[in-house]
Amino acid sequence: PGFPSSFSRKEAAEMLIWFFPALTIALCIRNGIRSRRSLRLLLNLSISSGALLGIFGIVQFLSGSRKVFWLFPMRSHFFASFSYQNHAGEYFFLLFCLAIGLFFRLSFLQEGGRMRTWGQWALLAVCVIELLSFQMAGVAASLLLIWFVLAVASVFAVAVGIRHMHPAIKVKVVVGMICFASLAFVLVSGTARKQVADQVREIANGKQVAADVNTRWWQLVTATRIWKNDPWFGVGGWGYRHLVGFHVPRKAWRTLLVQGAANVHNDTMQFLVEFGAVGLDHL
Repeated sequence: PGFPSSFSRKEAAEMLIWFFPALTIALCIRNGIRSRRSLRLLLNLSISSGALLGIFGIVQFLSGSRKVFWLFPMRSHFFASFSYQNHAGEYFFLLFCLAIGLFFRLSFLQEGGRMRTWGQWALLAVCVIELLSFQMAGVAASLLLIWFVLAVASVFAVAVGIRHMHPAIKVKVVVGMICFASLAFVLVSGTARKQVADQVREIANGKQVAADVNTRWWQLVTATRIWKNDPWFGVGGWGYRHLVGFHVPRKAWRTLLVQGAANVHNDTMQFLVEFGAVGLDHL
């Protein structure tokens, strides 16, 4: 008892499949990036690959397929290669923010030129793809966040970014922002109207939000109870779902009937429960 272990060897091995690529990438980043140029290359490759994945996801979404890659059937909503829509939302939201940051850097900090102009339009196109992908992923919790980021970015561009620019460049930036906003509105309203409407209704439904918060709270309490029994090495990969039913407080038993109750929905606490203090420190 207390030593590294798991309930199922197959389930625990899945964690190695997840983290081996992430560890490989982390080591490459740590040891391979020696200049700003290589860092910019990495960031550009990230948003480019994300844009390609987003285009694939959009095509798959518009085709009406209920199978990931048109091969693997899914009963719940999915997008692109993500069978879990929240992961898709997080991924495309981060890339959207990164693309906006690179657009501002290219627009406000670098010298002019034809390549710069093409780069600006390319980054705006990437932003539209990421925004549309995020909307099609159907993540209600982050809907307001991504539009808030877009609003802040617009205010920053108008009030701060173009202050010291040549008038001609100011016109380009403003026109580009108008084109981006118009294209984004047309595409989202034309292809993901139902998803956006469903998200807005879910956010406006205070009872549903309160129920979700209550469920998440009891999952956190249960995870803390489980972790206290195996504080150093945890209960093994996917171990939480095997023990949650034994540790959830009696008054919160109904929360086990909610879809998703097999996970803590708090990454830090999930890692702590399943890998312990030692594993969390290494992660």
